[in-house]
Amino acid sequence: MNLTKRPKVAILTLHPLNGGGILSSLRSAYSFFSKYFDTTVFFLGFDSSISVSLRKPWRKNRVRHTTYFGMPCVEIGAKWAFWEPGHYKNTRKVWEQELEGYDYFFVTSGTALAAHPLVLLNKKFVLWVAAPFDDDRREWVRTMPLLRRCIDQCSVGKMREIEHEILKSATVLLPLSSYTNEYCQKACNRERTKICGYPIGLSTSQVSVSQVSASPVSSCKLAERQRDVEPRFIAVGRFTDPRKNLNMLMQVFQLIWCSNSRAQLCIVGSVPSDFAADWNMLPWFVNVEIVGYASNEQLDRLYSSCDVMLISSYQEGLGIVGLEALAHGVPVVATDCGGVRDYVINGKTGFLVPIDDIQEMADKALEIVKNKENFERMSSESRSFVEQNFSHKRIENIFEQAMITAYPEIKNHFEQAEGVNHEASCDWTHVHSSN
Repeated sequence: MNLTKRPKVAILTLHPLNGGGILSSLRSAYSFFSKYFDTTVFFLGFDSSISVSLRKPWRKNRVRHTTYFGMPCVEIGAKWAFWEPGHYKNTRKVWEQELEGYDYFFVTSGTALAAHPLVLLNKKFVLWVAAPFDDDRREWVRTMPLLRRCIDQCSVGKMREIEHEILKSATVLLPLSSYTNEYCQKACNRERTKICGYPIGLSTSQVSVSQVSASPVSSCKLAERQRDVEPRFIAVGRFTDPRKNLNMLMQVFQLIWCSNSRAQLCIVGSVPSDFAADWNMLPWFVNVEIVGYASNEQLDRLYSSCDVMLISSYQEGLGIVGLEALAHGVPVVATDCGGVRDYVINGKTGFLVPIDDIQEMADKALEIVKNKENFERMSSESRSFVEQNFSHKRIENIFEQAMITAYPEIKNHFEQAEGVNHEASCDWTHVHSSN
């Protein structure tokens, strides 16, 4: 390899504007790879200006070279988007042309499906996967219009076949959580994988009331407040996503408020357009603050002003927001919805409760804030747990060793870039590299 020229890495993913965990994982991967390689992000686009639909079948799909969130991107227009099994097969030639000249391939996405172009092109790749296909879409399917559900029923069998083929073909497989890892092992008989997790930095901020956005709740008596008297809860996510189980969250807070009418709930992220109309006539809703979008800096301050995070989801590949909360010393009470099991340790970093068990979630949330010593212990253990298990250094070391396992020839590239020897830099005994 010519080390005077940086090798090229293609990261395949879903559209960055999907936001949520997809964007967070993509940014982490791009941050790592761009230190060592010329890195470009690739994804399928459904914009009518570049894609082909049944309404305009005579059009040709196009490719858009652009930038999202500071990352150079290649957006490949879809063909016949209504038929999901054909998303990548119908655009195979375009993917082949656009990926020509790239040396190495890394995939990060909600499910494994974004890696399909690499399977079609018989490329080696490292796959960082968050969730099983069926689990990821179950709640979405329930909200689909009738026609869309019928099409989904016709395509779901083929989609499962594609997922299975991708999981078997990945050169190195990095499940985001033990929940996903268990599925991967059963789905494709891959007994040796490496659970990757997600990199989280510890917060050092200490927030006063003046630092928090001046909305009715967030500015309300946060200074000098007593946690057991005025507990403040936080929930973060795209609550337009039916998997987030927003109704449970609101019913949980209603029970909390009935126990303590000075309790507050801060909701960060998008909510359905009719959300306020469904709840605003109820007396406790005045204690709910809907922040909407928050920058990283704003979110950091909001975490630091709250006591307990509530995660009410039906399914989470990992639930990155829960890790963010723990890094701020905020314990988490979550439904037992998948990946959260990796970091919600009962009585230490929070509590797991059954999905839709409203009373249990409310009780556990109040249990944390009612005792100062108990809260401080759990807050400290939360930060320590993240530091030990989800540090940037640990996760990036897994990325590096995964790439070396998939592409042994780049070991020298990493060593020369960092000036270190990687012979014993990571325990890689549990990684499977397919033939």
